[in-house]
Amino acid sequence: MRFHLIDRIETINYGKYITAVKCITLADDVFNEHFPGYPVFPGSLVLEGLAQLGGSFFELMMKNNDVPVKRSILSIINKFKFRKPAVPGDKLFYRADLVTMREEYGVVKVQADVEGEICAEGELTFTFLDIADDDLQESRMALYKKYQNYPMKVVFDSYQPNEIISVKKYLKNKKLQKYFNRETAAALVGAGQLLKGLTLPAEMPFYYATGFIEFEDYGLRYIADDSADEKGQFSEELFITKGLARVPPINQFKVLQNMPLCFISIEHQLTGDNAVVYGSTASLLQHVLCSPIESPILIGAGKVYRDGRTEAGFALVSKTEIKTSPFLSVTGEAVELFRKWLKEEKNHVVL
Repeated sequence: MRFHLIDRIETINYGKYITAVKCITLADDVFNEHFPGYPVFPGSLVLEGLAQLGGSFFELMMKNNDVPVKRSILSIINKFKFRKPAVPGDKLFYRADLVTMREEYGVVKVQADVEGEICAEGELTFTFLDIADDDLQESRMALYKKYQNYPMKVVFDSYQPNEIISVKKYLKNKKLQKYFNRETAAALVGAGQLLKGLTLPAEMPFYYATGFIEFEDYGLRYIADDSADEKGQFSEELFITKGLARVPPINQFKVLQNMPLCFISIEHQLTGDNAVVYGSTASLLQHVLCSPIESPILIGAGKVYRDGRTEAGFALVSKTEIKTSPFLSVTGEAVELFRKWLKEEKNHVVL
């Protein structure tokens, strides 16, 4: 019997770290004997899960660096300690941080925790062996594909000119909505729908494309009206005495194009690599290809049209998916990408 003790690889930052998750259920066969009436997930299997993660990390780094992939064989367990038992219902979060990687061996510092409490930690050393076996190579690559099964998830919303964008239920701090323009509100809703119920790493990269602004005056017409004299001509005196009073300080937030990214990052506590881009689909997707992390990566786009229509789209993607995307050369506005994904890409999961 072979144990697969990783359910999913969540994050890969090549040359730095890898994270994964393992869900423990009472249905696991091991609890038949360990122990009747007092189920405890064996510490040896926690260690094995961390070893599988560390070994996979080295082999995936070899593959990513386009060098011959050798097998990572656990050879040394150092300073390993079990701090807290894991039980059915727990979700184990595994992490392996690179210490060193040489031609013949590699070392990682590993940790397993449940809801922030450390269950086990230590240091693992792997020896790299060249095992010429095509069947083994094929099975390992299939296993990595299974581990990284992070299907693309997409949401896309379109709002009519006078339609209210209800964002309250997607905000922890509901007072923030006074700073939102329509694009920011739509973006918060889209990101909230996409990320609801998901456990994602804070280091997850986030790239957002804002549409070319066709029209959104933020009350500027009233400034112009109050700054005009009886003949309709601009008056510097009226601008100073009346027009400026019409400029709410809060509008400064509404006109900054990085506000959707900022507020989404605050709401979902995202601290990873991020950028705001203007315009094209290709520009947004190229940022994904330059991401320091393989997956998951959050991307989004929004736009307010001249007539007040507002659109926003978001997706969780991986670099592997984007490398083969036919949209890498599309020069149209990025928000169109999400509409096309929902209509044309059959393998995407629509929430």
